[in-house]
Amino acid sequence: MTTIGLQTAKKQFPFLRAAAASLFVLLLPVFTWLVMGPFSTRFDSFRNRTIAFVLLAAAGTVLIRRAFPRLSWAAAVFSSVLFQGTAYRLALFIPEISTYPFSLGWSEGSRYYYASLYFARRIYGFWTPLSVLHPTRYLMQAVPFLLPGLPVLAHRIWQVLLWISLSSLTAYVLVLRLNLKDKLPALLLGVWAFLFLFQGPVYYHLLVIVIAVVWLFDVKKFWRSLLVVLAASAWAGVSRINWLPVPGMLAAILYFCEVEVRGKKLMNYLL
Repeated sequence: MTTIGLQTAKKQFPFLRAAAASLFVLLLPVFTWLVMGPFSTRFDSFRNRTIAFVLLAAAGTVLIRRAFPRLSWAAAVFSSVLFQGTAYRLALFIPEISTYPFSLGWSEGSRYYYASLYFARRIYGFWTPLSVLHPTRYLMQAVPFLLPGLPVLAHRIWQVLLWISLSSLTAYVLVLRLNLKDKLPALLLGVWAFLFLFQGPVYYHLLVIVIAVVWLFDVKKFWRSLLVVLAASAWAGVSRINWLPVPGMLAAILYFCEVEVRGKKLMNYLL
């Protein structure tokens, strides 16, 4: 079939594009199934995992191009790799949703205990000092304790929701801040930002600071911006003392990126 004939077929059979998009969605959990499913022992090595991921990403690239023929091959490759990686990152939360009675990881038990201290008198019968480590994190984790008697499964689900929701909200406000007109770059940037936040990862109670500043800081509204930075700095200082200057640094970065220095004296620009 000629190139013109192929393009005509795509226009005449839109269901082929929908089918390609559907197949791509069905392809997303395959890598997770390979490395976490019954064949996981065959994909323990970095080489085998890399080969599997590259092949699946290549297949996803072809499907994306079939579904969205206007996309360049480079954009299709980037989209395929990005969505494959994000699907795997989300799937890594599945083992954390468990009724297993003992700790699933480092300090998990102590984190739930510190969160329970906000309701120590009701739970333990006496008041006890709160943890000086990550108190804002444990405040957020304490929400399930509002309902007495919830099993550990509920607390684990809540923590997974905190990770996903606050990382997603951070990515969302970043996209809003940049005000991208084209929906596809906005979507890809949001998904990339979500995945990027898990490279560390950045703890969800610290993302509250980023969300507040990126969302509410406005170079044209001094007093509101000042209150936002002060409130975020207070939360940062309680969360981790070394994060105390972060809200001010974020606000400064936004200011330098959004306000031109051209035609202004340096001191007037900085002040």
